[in-house]
Amino acid sequence: MMKSIIFGAALVACAVGEGPSLAVLKEMDTEDLVEGRNCTIFVQIFNVGDAAAYNVELEDAGYSNLASMPKRVFWDSIAPGANVETQYTIVPLKSGQAVQSKPAQVTFRLESGSVDVKVSFSNVLHDTSSSETIEGMPVLSQAAFEKKTSRRTKEWLAFILLLVIPLGMPFFFFQTSTNSLKQKRAVAKKEAAAASIKRPSSPVRRSSPVTSRK
Repeated sequence: MMKSIIFGAALVACAVGEGPSLAVLKEMDTEDLVEGRNCTIFVQIFNVGDAAAYNVELEDAGYSNLASMPKRVFWDSIAPGANVETQYTIVPLKSGQAVQSKPAQVTFRLESGSVDVKVSFSNVLHDTSSSETIEGMPVLSQAAFEKKTSRRTKEWLAFILLLVIPLGMPFFFFQTSTNSLKQKRAVAKKEAAAASIKRPSSPVRRSSPVTSRK
């Protein structure tokens, strides 16, 4: 939420003025970096200006503790109001050491082949699992990651259980009372049927023949 607010403010700031203006957003697909495990970085570039940007080049090489660095990405132009995106994979090298991340740098020109170069920068990736500001993003070992994931799973199971109890108990009592009422009605019908079978029938009175007198 906070990242969206900050990026929205950056869009507004970039939109002031004439010509091309690029806003850059960088995100990754996981909250945790794990030693030897791939992590995907997504970069979006928005042209919030009123003119096209030419010879756009993205360089995001400000990392440490990685097996390899991301390659540069090029676009011939980005039209006003348009956006482009790219993604690449990073692999943390050693656990116990943080991955230092600097803003991605985007250079562009007002006209194709112009010597006048403009520069825009992205946000900085940070540890979203901690409320504290720290240097870089910590790299977990596989064992530490599995332990953390297991703890999260237990927390979610406890949350679901606490959610099911208040919602499930009224339904359980309703079903129990409904079944009990049905059973009582069934027993009452059986007793009524048995009583009607056992009740003696009243004798049939036969009328004596009437003789006519002459």
